[in-house]
Amino acid sequence: MTLISILPAIGASLTFANIPDTYDDLVLNVAGVSHDAAVSAQLRIELSPDGTTFGAPVAVTPGYAASIAQYGAVTLAGYNGDCGAAAGSINNVPGDPGVKQYSSNFAWRCTGGISAIRLSWSVGEFDAGMVSLSGV
Repeated sequence: MTLISILPAIGASLTFANIPDTYDDLVLNVAGVSHDAAVSAQLRIELSPDGTTFGAPVAVTPGYAASIAQYGAVTLAGYNGDCGAAAGSINNVPGDPGVKQYSSNFAWRCTGGISAIRLSWSVGEFDAGMVSLSGV
């Protein structure tokens, strides 16, 4: 696995752009991200073939209050093809070490492959944590 980029989780959205097409799969790793909304929010992902046009967001976490940090990863298989599947789990993991189950699985279509990934909350902004993108 090769690290492509790390972003601090601050602001309305996080975008990994100009993703190189030299890998087979991508792994998006979420470490301790949280939001500042007064209500529960879901972490969402959007995909783009060109870094400008993004598809509709899909939730990859259940809704949680602002003070609850999220951990986990999603793998985007065959990201440089026209379609594929993503599999993973992102959730509030109590304790360290600890585990908690939530499926973040979805099918995707992005003609020309994925060149950008954007993360955002359904409400509020990022206020803590880190997100990394790696190629496999």
